[in-house]
Amino acid sequence: MSQPRGIRRAIRLLAIGLLIGLGAYWMGSRHGQPNPQSVDALHLPEPAAQTGAASSVKLDETEAENVRIYKQAAPAVANIVTRTVEYDFFYNTVPMEGAGSGFLIDTQGHILTNYHVVEGAQTIEVMLGDQSRYKAKLIGADTRNDIALIQIDPWGRKLTPLKLGDSRNLMVGQRVLAIGNPFGSQSTLTTGIVSSLGRTMQTSDTTFIDETIQTDAAINRGNSGGPLLNSHGEAIGINSAIYSPSGTTAGIGS
Repeated sequence: MSQPRGIRRAIRLLAIGLLIGLGAYWMGSRHGQPNPQSVDALHLPEPAAQTGAASSVKLDETEAENVRIYKQAAPAVANIVTRTVEYDFFYNTVPMEGAGSGFLIDTQGHILTNYHVVEGAQTIEVMLGDQSRYKAKLIGADTRNDIALIQIDPWGRKLTPLKLGDSRNLMVGQRVLAIGNPFGSQSTLTTGIVSSLGRTMQTSDTTFIDETIQTDAAINRGNSGGPLLNSHGEAIGINSAIYSPSGTTAGIGS
């Protein structure tokens, strides 16, 4: 008789536990959200729904144009890393690394940048917007205007160069966009306007560049050599220098 009583007692305990569980669920559904046991319990949208929501975002004309230009130009913008060897006080070799930007101008792998980005470099490495990496070599330079031409071997890959625009008819107030790698942050976009034209910029104690484009788009270390674009996505200049007491215009955050 003890075994049947034990079984009956176990059944009663299970029934009581089930009733308590159902009661807790009912109370929770009326008075609070139960702790989710799966992602579905959070009522998150499906990936397709998220994609649809993103594509349905309303952009004004300027925003849509910025997005279009960035998508079009970013694959052609290069992150350039250089390595040189210097010597300390005791003539020990000290490896040094530098960084800057550049942009493709043809499908043969020619990249425009600033001369000061690659000056004295023993090795030059390039990473394009699609994260592909290449060794590069210096082809030539105009040191007076701080311009250098380097080249990569695309090994049969299809390259998408930037279109070159005409800077001769620019007007103060026109919108411009800069893409580069400030502080090592690849493919960063900043926007602004043409602030002035025909400026003379001093790049060293003995070097001056005439007829430069002044812009209020944020230009920082690492932007050097990157393209300045017009509203058609055409390269109209090379970001070369910044004049600032702090040495930075910042303009980026996270």
